[in-house]
Amino acid sequence: MEDTGKLAQLIAALSLAVAFFLFSYFASPRKTVPWLICLSPFQTIDNPYATSSVILTYVIGIAYILRGKLHFVPMLGFFLIMLAIYFASTGFAHRATHIQHAIYIFSYGSAIIMFYVVYNFVRETGDIGLVLQTLIVLNVLVVIYCVIQILFDKVSLFGIEELTIQGTRLRGADPRLTGPYGVGVTAEFLVLHTLLAAYLLVHADTLTRRYFLYLLMALNVGCLLATANRGGFLVLIGGAGLFLYMFRSQLGLKRTLTLSIAGSFLLVFVSIVVINFTSYGAMYERLEATEIEAGVPDTRANTWAAAVPAIAEKPVLGHGPRLRLQDDYTKSYPGHKVVPYPHNLYLFLLYTVGFIGLVAYLAFFGWLFARMRRGIKRSSAASFEQGLIKLGILLLVVVLIDQMKIDFLRFELVDYWHYLFAIFAMWLALADMARPAKGVNANKTGNLDRAVSKSAHNGLSPRSHQR
Repeated sequence: MEDTGKLAQLIAALSLAVAFFLFSYFASPRKTVPWLICLSPFQTIDNPYATSSVILTYVIGIAYILRGKLHFVPMLGFFLIMLAIYFASTGFAHRATHIQHAIYIFSYGSAIIMFYVVYNFVRETGDIGLVLQTLIVLNVLVVIYCVIQILFDKVSLFGIEELTIQGTRLRGADPRLTGPYGVGVTAEFLVLHTLLAAYLLVHADTLTRRYFLYLLMALNVGCLLATANRGGFLVLIGGAGLFLYMFRSQLGLKRTLTLSIAGSFLLVFVSIVVINFTSYGAMYERLEATEIEAGVPDTRANTWAAAVPAIAEKPVLGHGPRLRLQDDYTKSYPGHKVVPYPHNLYLFLLYTVGFIGLVAYLAFFGWLFARMRRGIKRSSAASFEQGLIKLGILLLVVVLIDQMKIDFLRFELVDYWHYLFAIFAMWLALADMARPAKGVNANKTGNLDRAVSKSAHNGLSPRSHQR
């Protein structure tokens, strides 16, 4: 019966790949890339080798290459270095684990393709409104998924097991919302999109749009509280404060105070609703019960401590890209030591790809930060586009801080790799488009100012003229 299920998944995967390839090859990128991004959290196929998101990303990448759509390959050197480190780390791991590490690298390759597909999509279309619409639609889909989890124990769409929504996570008597990504990563997603909605709210030019964004922010915060993820909640509070500080000159004192009061009221109201009308009100109890042991939160003391001696065994290139192998709790793999996930990206990298891998990732994030800073300097002061790039820096900082309590590069979170690499690509493209247009590229992309004007017809347009 299990073999029949795997065969059915394989047939479904091949059929999906062929159909999406034809669609991607002949259809406009405006119709394919937003779908790819919005479908990334929802895996209709999820087996030990690949997910539907991995398959679709490779398919659209091949279609883009055949159509000559991948004109830009920024930061290629960083990705080649990271792939080389992954292969080198695999080479020093035990032969019995090579296949599983290779599967990890194959999935990681799909995240790189996602990065370049999205980057080229943004640069070629120059449609900032469509980019923002895509992120809002993705947010709405994730919130709908979360609300279904809160209201129902299990929902199978069309009676298909692979399209089942379930999985509240139990900690003692307290259920915790998992969302499509899992507790910690879903919380991070909701924080990022709450900040994005806040920025769009500041620039919303109609009452209807403002009401919609307030509602979306309330739902995001409510679902975040339902995860009972303390780290995500604290990062949201800190991120909101940093948001007000970074945009203080554009907002002014009066609007800063108004947003602070409105945000506080929204948090109180949503907290009352979640605590009194759902079974997911454990957030504040968990916050109150938090203990710090030698500067480390109680929930991370054991996992961080377990990672340190294992890291010391292979400090240079680590133990291999994949920290946990398939069924390694029940199946023994020669040369593989079972350790719990450290719940910290930086310890995860030190364990898997060593000090060299950690430095490569920090360099990647640092260069991404520098490119966005450059985009801010080259865009119009206090404009919507400058603020949008500045928001990208805030989102990057939030991710890097939040990853101190979760490790998004674990193999089970490949769908979240796609999401993060997509938004990294979006904001890098926005920053690069802020450069003065030169030569032949001027006809294709122009600069970000012109792109924002073009996107004004797409429903999430900024106000025409900001003070």
